[in-house]
Amino acid sequence: MTPEAAVPWSSEKNGAPPKAPPGERYVQVALNVPRLPPLTYKVPAEMAEGIAPGVRVFVPLGKRRVTGYVVSRPWSEPPPGTEGFAIKEIIERLDEEVLLTEELLGLTGWVADYYDCGWGEAIRTALPGVPEKKSAVRYRLTPAGREAEKSLTAESLPGLAPPGD
Repeated sequence: MTPEAAVPWSSEKNGAPPKAPPGERYVQVALNVPRLPPLTYKVPAEMAEGIAPGVRVFVPLGKRRVTGYVVSRPWSEPPPGTEGFAIKEIIERLDEEVLLTEELLGLTGWVADYYDCGWGEAIRTALPGVPEKKSAVRYRLTPAGREAEKSLTAESLPGLAPPGD
């Protein structure tokens, strides 16, 4: 997708970005994944007012949750070709204000096309000081697990015995 197609409004010509009509809204989100084009996500009703091009969002991607960058203005119908697919919702808006200007979105879109990389990769490279939010799986022993751990010995776990024993 070219930057012109993703950001069809101009703040110089038209002022603020146009508001999508009431009801369901959809946006294109660029993710920091190699060579992945922007994906379509549904905007939850409670976030509808704050979603605009240039805002960072937290979205599901397979079993992970990753930071994405909104690269299109909201529209009221799912794009052609998405019939029969479940369109996932944005989980969280990460910024109160627009982080990426129209010019930066245009530049990063051009970089992605020219260097054949994902648009999200180009955006991430342009924002070196901005942290990304990612999901992580963490494991913790329960109290019963801690008690069981105390009874473990090298003899009960042969793979952990020191060499030569």
